[in-house]
Amino acid sequence: MEIERVEPDRIPMERAVKELKTNYQELTCVNEWAEYMGYSRSYFSRRIREIFGRPPKEIMIEITMKSVREEISEDPRAIGYKIAVNVGLNDEKALNKFLDSHFDTSLTELRQQL
Repeated sequence: MEIERVEPDRIPMERAVKELKTNYQELTCVNEWAEYMGYSRSYFSRRIREIFGRPPKEIMIEITMKSVREEISEDPRAIGYKIAVNVGLNDEKALNKFLDSHFDTSLTELRQQL
């Protein structure tokens, strides 16, 4: 039986993603996330990309979108402002901009999909 070898440098970056999932409302940009984890932005971005194969911003967008979907699933009638604030966005306008620019959808369309 072969034991899987874990890269020691991978563990802190996996922990970083777990921390982001827990604190996504407060960690609103890559700089804040890197600083929270005790790294420079450039080192942190490079390591995240090396380990996960994509930039940290994409991971942040994915986690925010997952949170938006969860908010809608938990309360399908929740107003846009409430959803926005609960996922770490400033207001309904920011939520709509996020959905449109990253997923080419609106809050209404997303509700219908779910």
